[in-house]
Order: sequence, then structure tokens, then C-alpha cells
Amino acid sequence: MTPDRSTKKIAVIGLGYVGLVIAACFAAAGRRVVGVDTNLAYLEALRAGHAPFHEPGLDEILAEQRASGRLTYTADASEGVRGAKFVFLAVGTPKNSGGQADLSQIEAALRQFVLLLEHGVSVVIKSTVPVRTATRVREFIEEARGPDFEFSVVSNPEFLQQGRAVESFLKPDRIVIGGDCQDAVERVAVLYAGFDAPVLLTDHETAAMIKYASNAFLATKVSFANEMAKLCDAVGVDFLTVARGVGMDHRISPFFMSPGPGFGGSCLPKDVAALVALGADSGVEMIMLKEVLRVNHRQPRYVYNKLRDRIGEVKGRKITLLGLSFKADTDDVRDSPALDLARILISQGAIVHAYDPLAEPKSIYLLPSVLHHPDPYAACSGADAAIICTEWPEFRKMDLERLGALMSTPVLIDARNILDPESAARHGIRYTGVGRGSDPAA
Repeated sequence: MTPDRSTKKIAVIGLGYVGLVIAACFAAAGRRVVGVDTNLAYLEALRAGHAPFHEPGLDEILAEQRASGRLTYTADASEGVRGAKFVFLAVGTPKNSGGQADLSQIEAALRQFVLLLEHGVSVVIKSTVPVRTATRVREFIEEARGPDFEFSVVSNPEFLQQGRAVESFLKPDRIVIGGDCQDAVERVAVLYAGFDAPVLLTDHETAAMIKYASNAFLATKVSFANEMAKLCDAVGVDFLTVARGVGMDHRISPFFMSPGPGFGGSCLPKDVAALVALGADSGVEMIMLKEVLRVNHRQPRYVYNKLRDRIGEVKGRKITLLGLSFKADTDDVRDSPALDLARILISQGAIVHAYDPLAEPKSIYLLPSVLHHPDPYAACSGADAAIICTEWPEFRKMDLERLGALMSTPVLIDARNILDPESAARHGIRYTGVGRGSDPAA
């Protein structure tokens, strides 16, 4: 399969975390791409030369591809969609009150551009959607355009990893493309020609389920690690060593086996909830996945309890959170366990201070009572305890002697296990990890 470097136009509808990355990366692969979004603030930021969110390497690719002319942006659906041979749907599908994926943004996007589609277009579903969504999209277009309109619907789920989304798009583990028209599926596959990854061609329902099952399995590994870490704490065993030994089995692997405050972000929580809801709608109780969510919901409280074990009552005491994003290398705070922990602390009367290198602008609107600082030392000055919530590299390099001297009580809860307990103890810090079994100078 030879790469298609023609001038065939790709329109990407929605320039959020997924859409902007795929638009930039398709342009970098030689395609002509128009990104469409109604968020004028997003477009203003993009035209000023930077992404409206943090993703390593993305700003550089955006600048290069805008300069090349292969990547443009517009709020005008007509400008974006007319003449496009491929229209990628990359809008959000958040969780609704019942746990199902909310497809209202998909429907709104279709209403916006359905009458603009060219004959022979491929509408590619990149958003994470439940099975049978492709059928709904096809029926919507057929109703709007009539029986003589020629088009295809293709499912092409994304497997981007926030913090390394550019790399995971350009160097994917696999490419999954589903549909009921072989020619249409193969046309989309040609867009990925030159990518060094296996391509799995399947039907719509299977493609959608692969995406959900992948995220559900990763979430399960995280909750498994957190359950085992609790047990290791109780019996005096270091789970990090256990996880290393378990991960040496190639059937298991060490990835996603790190205990912590729980998983967050825009994907794992909502996708597991969507599978639970799909099971309920289909008459299948997803018992294990319900427990995965239950374990995850309780994990911030487990970290809080470790703090209480160290310092007792938190009311009126200064507690510093180091890190607010749900993981390092992103400013995304959606479903971040750090924010859940902050809410628990606030509810118990603690005075919460925080430092995050990127996430302050997004977290401050969610938790306005949290006091933010420009660096970790200022945030920890006079603190009764600090909790590492996000595995930012700069926290691994902190001057522990300086940190301990600044704090009112040198208590550090390392919810990400990124520091060496013995080193922390040597610098006078009363250290507690997650799943470490026992802590020095307890």
C-alpha cells in the first residue's frame, strides 16, 4: 500500500485533545488538512501559534504545518467540509448522567455539515463512541441527503496517550479501521500508509469495542495495582518490588502497574462507565468493571487516610498538593484524582495550597478556594504536610533538605512513589508512599 500524498482534502471536525493532534499529524504526514471548530478562543490561540492545551511537541508541528500550508483552521463548516474527501469526526463524547456516552456533539456536528458533504465522501468516526453509533450516523446522513447520495461511514478509533499523543499517533501500536464497505475501509487505510504499525480491518461494532475494551483493561490494571498496594501496605510488603516481579511475565507486562491516587483524565473513567452502561442496556452486568470504578473512586480517600495517620486532624492546617493534572506532561484536570483529594481536604476544613507547572489555569475555576503558588517550595513553605499527586519530573528532583526545612511539619505523602524513601528520611522528612509496606522513620 503506497502513501497517498495527493491533494485530497481531509476535514477534521473538532480541535480538542484528539482532533488537533490528528489534524497536525496528518498534515505532518503530507496530507492537506482543514481543522474545523466553533470554539473561537481555540481558533484564536491556534492562529497565534500555539495549542490551547499542553501536549509535548504539538506546538512545533502546528507551526511547521501552518507554514507549509498543509494545515489551516476555520470556524466555517462550509469552508472546512466542501471538497473534503474525508471528514473526521473528533468531537467530544462525555459521560451523561446515566454513564452512557453523550452523542449530542456528534449529532450537532452532523447537522452543521451534512448538507455540505461531497459525493463519495468518507465520514470517519474518530470520537470514542459505543457500538451501533456508525449505523446512527449513516441513517442521519441518508435521511438528510436522500437515497442517491453516495458516501461511506468508517470507524477509526483513536489510541492517543496524553503526554505523548504526537508520538502515539505517528508511531502507533496498531491502527484499527472498521466499516461495512471494503473499498471505503481501504481508502482510509491508505491515509496511514507509511506508518510502521499493524493495521486491523474489521466491522464498525468490533472497532468501537476494541477502543472501549482497551481502555477498560488499562483501568483494570490500575485498580488492580491499587488494591494490591493496599494489601501490601497492610502486610508490610513493598508492592513496587512485587509489581516489578509480576511485570517480568511477558503476558502481564509492567505497564499501568503503578499504584497511586487513582486514574483520571478524559478517557478511562468515562469509557469504563460507558461499558458498564452498555452492559446494563444489553442485559449484561459488568461486575468487574463496576468494581474497577469503585476501587478508583475510593483511592483518593485512601491517600487522605494516610495523611490522617501521619498528622491527625486536618482542620485549619495547611496541606500542600504537588500536582493537579491527572498525569504528568498534560494540563488536563478532567477527573483528576488530585482534585478529588483537594475536595476531601476542603470538606474536612483543611487550608489547601497547590503547585502544578501547567494545570493551575484549568483547576482554579474548579476549586477557587485552593491557593496556588509559582513553585513547589513556595507552596510547601509553612505546610503541615505535602502530598505528591502528579508524577511531574521536577518533583523527582526537589531539594529534599530545603523542602523539609521550609515545612512546619516535614510530612510528605508520595502518592506517586517517585521519591526514594530512604533519601527522604535522611533529609528529615517523614515519608509515606503507596504500597511501600513500611516507611522509614515512621
